[in-house]
Amino acid sequence: MAKLRTERDKKVIELGAYEKAKADRLATSAGLSVIDVVALVPSLGPQGPASAPGELSPTDSVAEDRTEARPSAQAIKEPAGALAPDLRSPATARVGG
Repeated sequence: MAKLRTERDKKVIELGAYEKAKADRLATSAGLSVIDVVALVPSLGPQGPASAPGELSPTDSVAEDRTEARPSAQAIKEPAGALAPDLRSPATARVGG
């Protein structure tokens, strides 16, 4: 069993080197989870953010300024609507008739 797993892992690593390789497709073909495929071929995993987590990009600070400048939202109060029409067939609509 261990030999078969080793061969499968080698094949996944080999196929993961292709440019169009995708972790989810390799996982279903190899009978593995996506996490297992990403563990074998880290380049197929999600890419990290462009900047460090503690640093804000210029677009982040602009987005924060816009949210602070907006006035608070007010609840919309709508009057109670009319009752829904009776869509039953005429025979069943006349229960007491």
